[in-house]
Amino acid sequence: VQKLNSDQLQIAIDENPTCTTRELSKTFHVSRHMTIYRGMKRIGKVSKAGKWVPHNLSEINKQQRVTCCVSQRFLELQAPF
Repeated sequence: VQKLNSDQLQIAIDENPTCTTRELSKTFHVSRHMTIYRGMKRIGKVSKAGKWVPHNLSEINKQQRVTCCVSQRFLELQAPF
């Protein structure tokens, strides 16, 4: 069983952030695209809108999520859906 090299995976993603796990599995000669998915998770990447991006949320992203949730909750209390 071939072990997936995280550094090579990172380079491949940097070169083409829109590639799929199936495409990467062919590139790295691994039989299952889940191997690629786990490798992506290990290097901190997730697929969003067809592009591999860092999974980290900035403080602004976190605050935006809180603000959105509070707003939705307030609206629900004022006029239930």
